[in-house]
Amino acid sequence: MYGQLDIKLIEHQQLHQQKEQQLEERGRQKLNKVESKAADQISNLAKQNAEILFGPMETADGQQMSIDGQQEAVLNTLADKEQTAGRKERKRLQREREAIRKEGVDTVRQRLEQQLDEQITAAYQTEQADYEFDFHTETLEQMKVNICGDYGVAPEVRQTHLQRFEAMEAQSAKLKERYTKTAFASKVLRQKLGTQAEAYIAKKMQILDGERAALEDTLNRYRDEYNAVFHGALATEQQVDRYNQRVATYQQNANVLRSGAEREIQRRAMHPATLEHLPQVLEEYKQNKVPRAVQKDKYGNPIHEITYQKQMDAIMESVNQKLAADSPPQPPITQKEAEELVKQYLKDLLAKNDFRFRCSGEVFGLVVDDKMKNQMETGTSGGANNAPLRMAFTEKSFGNAVGSLDKSEYENYGYMASPVLASINRSRTAGYGSVAVKLNKARMAGRVTCTVGDSLNKMRTCNPSLASDPDLACVGFHAKEAFIMSAYQRYRTEGKKPGETDADLDMESVLARVNKDIPATERGKITEYLELQYHGDVTVRDMEEITVTKPPVIIKVRPDGMKETKKQAEVRTNDEFLNSLFKIRVRVGKINANPEQYGRAGMPPLRINLVSGVGPGAIIRGVKPIAPAKDA
Repeated sequence: MYGQLDIKLIEHQQLHQQKEQQLEERGRQKLNKVESKAADQISNLAKQNAEILFGPMETADGQQMSIDGQQEAVLNTLADKEQTAGRKERKRLQREREAIRKEGVDTVRQRLEQQLDEQITAAYQTEQADYEFDFHTETLEQMKVNICGDYGVAPEVRQTHLQRFEAMEAQSAKLKERYTKTAFASKVLRQKLGTQAEAYIAKKMQILDGERAALEDTLNRYRDEYNAVFHGALATEQQVDRYNQRVATYQQNANVLRSGAEREIQRRAMHPATLEHLPQVLEEYKQNKVPRAVQKDKYGNPIHEITYQKQMDAIMESVNQKLAADSPPQPPITQKEAEELVKQYLKDLLAKNDFRFRCSGEVFGLVVDDKMKNQMETGTSGGANNAPLRMAFTEKSFGNAVGSLDKSEYENYGYMASPVLASINRSRTAGYGSVAVKLNKARMAGRVTCTVGDSLNKMRTCNPSLASDPDLACVGFHAKEAFIMSAYQRYRTEGKKPGETDADLDMESVLARVNKDIPATERGKITEYLELQYHGDVTVRDMEEITVTKPPVIIKVRPDGMKETKKQAEVRTNDEFLNSLFKIRVRVGKINANPEQYGRAGMPPLRINLVSGVGPGAIIRGVKPIAPAKDA
């Protein structure tokens, strides 16, 4: 009985071994089949591409089309291990060999692709063929430069659009490189290639055409969004050249790649460099106990500031004395309370009055065609033409060291004006030009600073603050007390009838109250105007209204060396005024007739007014912009 059982066990073992051998044989056959298929794939791929890569088949180097030596060595090692391994281990080794064979196919395919590109590139460069692939290159650059220069749009919105178009530029650049090489191969090498190569290149061109069409669709979607935000504006050739020059200059000075230089210029465009350090500068100015040298006299001696706290100690004592003497007597206030009152007062003033700048008729045309330029860019000024002094002011007030800014990054200057046109000639800004341009506050938001008084004249006693967050520190010394008293009367006066605290916020009336007790002989104490500093480009898109005023009559020296008579000066001034007015009317007419050309698509038309005379009796005429005349 035991013998029969032994026989059955032996038979069972033999059967099991036979099944294992059959399974191993099947696995080996399957692996051989996979390896054979991989080898066929490599061979076929090599045959299809050999005439492109290596010339006629008889000169082909077969070794270049096979698995490399390192992979072959690994395969041999695995095959040796498989002879002595167990069943499970053999299966693992077989899977590993299969993966290596597949990897070999991919490696050969990639190498052939690379060699094809290299050969096409070499021929492309040798024959110096030029195959155009212009994927709106100029338009994309114009959009990018405009995004950087349109400070009227919120920085975060501009940054989003900039990232979109930069990504599109990168995609189009890669596509252009692949497209031009393939187009070159298709057109120039067609006679040198066989049927398989032509089919290969045709397929590649078909894929590239599809990628280009998809990129075109993406651009069209983005362009619609861009036009809605930026009113269809595209940067002019002059603006593009200026942008590229700034990038090249920074690249050279900082010794960085162009991509790095462009990123830095774009970063500074999102947030004006002159505002970057302002919060810290303003805080240090208010805390400073040691007077700093802020400018020099005509002999080169330093002129020191009067520290903020020293001013406030004297002013608060005087303010509280006046409050105690009021009828009825008013309770005293602290310095902090005074600062909060003036902050609110300045906010109300800035909300009620207009943001303007003045220029001549000629300069107005230049601004329309490009942008408002500062003294460092033009070398001229309607006021003090002293570039070193302006640079020193920027360094002291905004924290930008001399030499750290590009000329175009310096601030421009304007003023806060009464919304009452009849009082426009009462402003002490009339000498800066006969054209008063009102700016759109929404587009200027976040990039306007202010000083109460001419910033150069009041440099010792104040520091600019943001118009959106005004500070008592921006008020010159001789106006600080008047502003505190006005703010107190408006918001805190007790025992008065309702409505009596609603003081007049007209800017010219406010300045008249500030200056009423100052003798005309003490001009240094007079607060001329509330000065505004504009940071970032100011363009025609930021304009809302143009007011043309008749300039003052100034007697000049004639070309023959003789002085004009008063009558001659009046006639000349009137002729210049009428000529300037005509040109401005024509220019404004063009802007309103072609808003897309000036980046004002969807914006309200520019308004234009004519103001003649001086003071409350001034004559005001609304001037309707005319269409361009044939002889304009």
